[in-house]
Formats: sequence, C-alpha cells, structure tokens
Amino acid sequence: FVARYRQPRWLPPLDGGPVHTRTWELERQILTIRDEWGHSGKYQAIIRYHLHPSVEVDTSGQKISLRLPDGRFLKIESSHSIKVEQS
Repeated sequence: FVARYRQPRWLPPLDGGPVHTRTWELERQILTIRDEWGHSGKYQAIIRYHLHPSVEVDTSGQKISLRLPDGRFLKIESSHSIKVEQS
C-alpha cells in the first residue's frame, strides 16, 4: 500500500512543497513501513512514537529495536540519526 500527499498546511507556501510518501509492505509476517520526503529544499522531519513503559528500547546508531511484553520485536531504521527521549 502506498500513500502520498503534498506539503502540510502548517508549512509556509513553497513551489511544489515537500511530498511525503509512506509505503506499507507485509511479507512473511514482517511489516515494513517506509517514509520518504521528497523536495529540492532542506527539511527536518521529526517522528514521535509514544511507547508503553513495558516496551524495552535498544538503540544502536541509526537503528532501534523495541521488545514488546509478549517477546515480539519491532525494528526501526533510518538513513539519518535517531534519538530516543523520555517523555
């Protein structure tokens, strides 16, 4: 499944604006969600995940592993730096 939309309203008007594309792929019980931002300008994107206190977080460079209480894992990878903060 692929969804695509143009510049959010909270950004100042730009020629063409950034395009956000989210792709969902499910293969052999593995769900991959890929976000891409396309535009000739330079933007900073911040994605926040709010996690239950029982989720264990392990960070390593540009990768994060989340261990769920039932033993399953979620893996997050980025082509940019990843930071984990308490909230």
